[in-house]
Amino acid sequence: EGEEIEGGDKERPRIESFEAKTGLNRVVWNLRGQAPHLVEGAIMSLSYTGGPYLPPGTYRAMLTVGGAEPETGDWVDSRSFEVLADPRLEDISQADLEEQYAMLDQLSARLTATHDAIAGLRSVREQAGALEERLDEAGAPELRPAVEAILERAGELDERLIQSRSRVSQDALNFQPRIDNQYAYLYTHVFGNTARPTAGARRRLEDLEAELLPILEAVSELTGPQLAELNRRARELAIPAVQPPAGR
Repeated sequence: EGEEIEGGDKERPRIESFEAKTGLNRVVWNLRGQAPHLVEGAIMSLSYTGGPYLPPGTYRAMLTVGGAEPETGDWVDSRSFEVLADPRLEDISQADLEEQYAMLDQLSARLTATHDAIAGLRSVREQAGALEERLDEAGAPELRPAVEAILERAGELDERLIQSRSRVSQDALNFQPRIDNQYAYLYTHVFGNTARPTAGARRRLEDLEAELLPILEAVSELTGPQLAELNRRARELAIPAVQPPAGR
């Protein structure tokens, strides 16, 4: 089915399985971990959003045939191998590279969480918009204020997370980049320096965390309790509910 790269003696992230087709397959790993998962069409101006290079260490490639997981595969084989440090980086220690990767992994996870929230908000907005159009036909105009409140709040939170008006990277000159692009800027900065993250980078991350986490909490409140209350009222009126966002 494909190959996975995973940690050896140290805990490291699994890499998503590579696609394989019938016949001979050749897979080349670029020594990078999993990239942030962004919504389709997202514009990250002046930013790198690929996977971070994993630090030197022992890794294992696993091949499964007949199933996506080793437990279900008809045939499984694996090989361990070493990723060595660049010998030209004489002043960069293993600990420096580990710290750099740890910060990149944290930033990647935040970018993914941000875009998961964006995808969820857009799903709710699409469904709530369709529900709003059916209210008069269903004889339930009294539900309109609650639906409009969901739509307005979801749009407001989406706008705080991503600059939806950007279509190309140069649009950052015309439209202010949002919090997701700010994380991407920092991710790019840390990725571009093969060294221990600077104190300035860590302080910037603290600032971004203080801004992002309340927004993500507000998204959870909207797509959780607030949406549940709207759906309760919709069910009482025999109107199809708005499905909460599922994980991507």
